[in-house]
Amino acid sequence: MNSLPAFLFTAGIMVLTSGCETYVTSSKAAAFNQSVTQAAAALQASLDEVQAVEVGNSVDSFAAGERRTFEGMDLSPKLSDGESRAIADQFGFLVSYSQALKDATTPGTSWSSCSSTLNSAASKIPTDASALATTVSGSSPMSPTTTSRLSADAGNLAKAVATAGQGVLTLYGEEKAYTIARGADLAVQRYCSDLEELLAGDDAPAPSSGLAGILRADYEKRITVLRNLVTTVPPPHGYDDPGYVQAYLWRSQLAQQYSQETKDAQAGVAKMLALRKAIAKIASAHAALAQRNDEAFQQRLSDEADLLETAFKSAPAPSSGAQK
Repeated sequence: MNSLPAFLFTAGIMVLTSGCETYVTSSKAAAFNQSVTQAAAALQASLDEVQAVEVGNSVDSFAAGERRTFEGMDLSPKLSDGESRAIADQFGFLVSYSQALKDATTPGTSWSSCSSTLNSAASKIPTDASALATTVSGSSPMSPTTTSRLSADAGNLAKAVATAGQGVLTLYGEEKAYTIARGADLAVQRYCSDLEELLAGDDAPAPSSGLAGILRADYEKRITVLRNLVTTVPPPHGYDDPGYVQAYLWRSQLAQQYSQETKDAQAGVAKMLALRKAIAKIASAHAALAQRNDEAFQQRLSDEADLLETAFKSAPAPSSGAQK
């Protein structure tokens, strides 16, 4: 680090600790990038759960059928790997933006390279979003309207970043990052709103739309199978019944599995809704970043981290029936 950037970085830390910040510090840009990256990782965990539950449903379907061999058995999830990647890419675009903001605070980083990476990510959005407008597992994670809006908002965000970046190429990175964040904030807010709708139309406990709605419907299929199965297992008729032990064990196993699947369904949907709220916190943190409101920025990121920690790390993993 040469003397001028070193001086400016030191000055930035002094200003930050004095409570009168004037630009986006490298530490804040890194913290924002980390929060967005954590949200993307949490999304991937939920996508894996959706596909695992769908595979479980396929196994149930095979078990209830008349096939005597595994030939022709389709264990592919209804949410295909391609569709899963397309959903992840929507979050990946936001990660690309936060990385560009982080890179803008790093002396020696080429801004043209940052902008190129973001534009490349934006160019994938229309194709990926269109793939999500198709029906998946009986419902659609995105309406055609949301698909169109998400594509447009991604392009507007990339354009806003490029426009802001071109105007501040001679500035030091931290001031450049603030200028970019301020110029792109409206586009960031709109894009984050699109991501919220992709996850769920609202934060109702029993969502019927978006990825949360798909996960809920998939779990309900598994739970319905268990409800039907228990009606086929005869109850034990006393200790002198030769089939008492077998009937007892079957019913006990089904009851335990039903209880676990119900808990998994509640936890899985709760994770989706927590992620939806986390995206709202990220958007709010970005607004605070653009407004140079350090206290609000730190609080929003802390709230986002708490949401993901509680929903994804503190909650038990889904039962073996919902694992790949």
